[in-house]
Amino acid sequence: GQYSDNVTIDATNLPGGLTIDAGYGLDGIPATGDGIRVFDIDNGNGGPVFLDASSLLDVGLFGLTITGGDITGSSIINGEGGGIRSRENLTVVDSSITGNSTSGEFSFGGGISNQFGDLAVIDSRISGNSTLDRYSSGGGIFSDTYLTVSDSTISNNSVYMQYQVNFPLSATSGLTSAASHVGPARGHGGGIDADFLLFSNSTVSGNSVSGG
Repeated sequence: GQYSDNVTIDATNLPGGLTIDAGYGLDGIPATGDGIRVFDIDNGNGGPVFLDASSLLDVGLFGLTITGGDITGSSIINGEGGGIRSRENLTVVDSSITGNSTSGEFSFGGGISNQFGDLAVIDSRISGNSTLDRYSSGGGIFSDTYLTVSDSTISNNSVYMQYQVNFPLSATSGLTSAASHVGPARGHGGGIDADFLLFSNSTVSGNSVSGG
């Protein structure tokens, strides 16, 4: 059913925070697509045509480590968000999104996939996440709405395409945005693929786009 209340998970007062590990599925091996995502944040409040922006929830995740998400997609069902898939307004603070993956056709956001609502990543680390297969993008973060990244590190995330369409800007900087990306919407953004990006006091390094 649908929920109308905002949601906050705050583990900042716990020593070392709180780790939620999805375990990479049945085989325990990353990037095989036989597992689950850690968080699926969706109130069922419509799609891009019927969305009522006033119905979006405000969701906050504080002091978490999200790891071990491992999902697969197809031409019918997108492989979105190995760690987190959000269709609400999401704020991630003082958290680590690491070691998550999506695979299969239309794989977006190995760490976080965000649609419809706004996404803010603050004082957090997005690292070691990946997307695999053609039409893959956003190894660390994929967002088709407004994304704010501040005081954070985006590192060592990757996009690997079995059918390579390589955009050097994405591969070297780890960033794409509406202002800088021109071309087919596939195979880009090793670190971040975002339509609208506000980026401040943060580091992007070691992200990659590759394939063959």
